[in-house]
Amino acid sequence: MRTWTHEKENLSTKTTTRIGEAAQSRGYKSDRLPGDAGNDPTKRIPDKQARQIIPATLDFGHNSPYPPTPKPYLKRLSKMTMAGSLHFKDGVVVFADQLISRGQTNEALFASYQCKLRYTEIYGVYSAIMVGSGNDHVISAVIDDTFQNLARNLTEHGEKYVLPPDTPKIVLEEALNRVYEKITPSDGATFILALHVRDAAIRTFRADDKVVHRSKPLDIIGIGENSLMSFISDHLYRDVLDYREAVSLAILLGFEAKRYCPQYCGGLTDVAVLRTTQQPIMVVSEKEVGEVETFFARNLRDPLILSLKESARIIG
Repeated sequence: MRTWTHEKENLSTKTTTRIGEAAQSRGYKSDRLPGDAGNDPTKRIPDKQARQIIPATLDFGHNSPYPPTPKPYLKRLSKMTMAGSLHFKDGVVVFADQLISRGQTNEALFASYQCKLRYTEIYGVYSAIMVGSGNDHVISAVIDDTFQNLARNLTEHGEKYVLPPDTPKIVLEEALNRVYEKITPSDGATFILALHVRDAAIRTFRADDKVVHRSKPLDIIGIGENSLMSFISDHLYRDVLDYREAVSLAILLGFEAKRYCPQYCGGLTDVAVLRTTQQPIMVVSEKEVGEVETFFARNLRDPLILSLKESARIIG
């Protein structure tokens, strides 16, 4: 398990920067957002530098993040996504696959891969992780707007900066309203925002288009909202899991989604943990994710086969 390195923020600039040690092997240039590649969000930039998380400036004018109206035969770039959040006894795990596609496509022709999780933090004040499913440009615009305005809504309380309790939900609702004024109804998206504010419990919010509400203890968005995910979560999820068990369950959910919905889910599974600690955001390494997936591939069948054989004895 790796952690984010921390530096004290310059609150007057209302910017947030974090360099993730675990991201050094992910192949993203350090001056890009996770999942961003200049004007082409489908490009993965091969570079061994660490990711640097810096909220981009929104621009709804000439350089708007929204694409021109596509030709009828061209499907819009989508994060069909298997993503979710699950609470455990002292935090929350947020996870997502990496496949980016133009709807249901031939993966070899149209697929690209990006880290879909986005992180921000004002050291000692709050930490947040956010992920979305749907139109890629809408997702980027909403997350950028949300992260920027979380920082802008800090208030001074004595010698400290604080984030008022109602602010996160209001900020997310306002970001959605601003962005949705610029798009067509078919370009909607679904979001999960996990947030820890100093001296408060971790909260998670879900936004379905412009409707924001508190998420369930285990909540899944995108193509992952199906009966297979429900079967796994119903049998294995408990809110008293420790963080290692919670991370393993998140990897299992991603693993099965990629096996059974390969046209919509694929690539690596990115997993981040938000905890009420001095270093609240931790990222699970690719090596650990891969080893857990290998374990599941080799060992999931045996207990089910044993249960099948035992139940067969009941049949007369």
